[in-house]
Amino acid sequence: MRLRIGIVGLGNAGHYHGRALRHLDREGACRWVGVCGRDHAKLDTYRRELEVPDHTRSYIGLDAMLDAGTCDAVVLATPDPIHTEQLLRCSARGVHVLVEKPLATSVDAGREALMLARRRDVVVRVGYHLRYHPAHVAVRERYPALIGRLRAISMRWAWPDPKTSGWRARGEGRFWAVSALGTHCIDLGRWFSGEEPSRVTCLTTPPLAVDQVDQAAELSIDCGGVLVHASVAITHSAQPQLILSGESGEIECVGTLGTRDDGEVWVRPVGALARELEFTRVDPFRAQLLDFFTAIHARDHRDARELLGNLMVLDAIAEDGAELAIDLSADPALE
Repeated sequence: MRLRIGIVGLGNAGHYHGRALRHLDREGACRWVGVCGRDHAKLDTYRRELEVPDHTRSYIGLDAMLDAGTCDAVVLATPDPIHTEQLLRCSARGVHVLVEKPLATSVDAGREALMLARRRDVVVRVGYHLRYHPAHVAVRERYPALIGRLRAISMRWAWPDPKTSGWRARGEGRFWAVSALGTHCIDLGRWFSGEEPSRVTCLTTPPLAVDQVDQAAELSIDCGGVLVHASVAITHSAQPQLILSGESGEIECVGTLGTRDDGEVWVRPVGALARELEFTRVDPFRAQLLDFFTAIHARDHRDARELLGNLMVLDAIAEDGAELAIDLSADPALE
């Protein structure tokens, strides 16, 4: 059975998901039944730019889309502060959700959303699309044989300033550099290492405050003995870098921290020449959607532990480097 999918949100993330969904609809992997925004003119522009199928209906507001009863699942590509409220509304209707990162703006809000989703047997996934970048998938599968036991992960990532437009620039989101870029780095560190964080520290400029957004941040996380370090900045567009250091060498991913499937991977064994690691180009948003569809069919809720754990790291960062111990085995949201 083809799942019926809707998209909520017309910004950058909505465009990335929409392009992937358009191709999947054409291939018969799903049916794109709805697109939702807050403005008719922006909806018309979105439909024209993405060549949205004629059978895809337009809606003003999430409730209008849910009331139509045509969606099995939705993609929430909306501002951080309304993720929880929208996720609760979808779960109450039994509609599965792929929500853009982060899941919520606090652990308590995320826990509330996951608890209702579990009670309604609703599958929730969060948009950490960098897990699905084909270079990262290839590296995760092969690094033990290439560089041995993992010791450290280092990431450097800069992105253009949001300037004066958009909801983040208005202070409506959780600290900008950490929430927009750093949360991906947290997720990749946990995903590559396969370990939970025990400690986290973070420096930002300017210092975190309710009425400010950070422009740059330095994060350090201890993931089971693997040191994860990330330097993120909202200043300009620069070539991002991801390095995995192991006992017998390192792997460098250049240009893979982004929204496309491009970049290069270089393996540098100790005492040997560097060589390029080939990988098959696959749109990470497409791969993420296909994994979401598979999870829905299987009613696979396993990612709930990982997603709440990422929020715990963000909360610890907000508390200025608090000691962090994550144990979700008895969390009521997961029972």
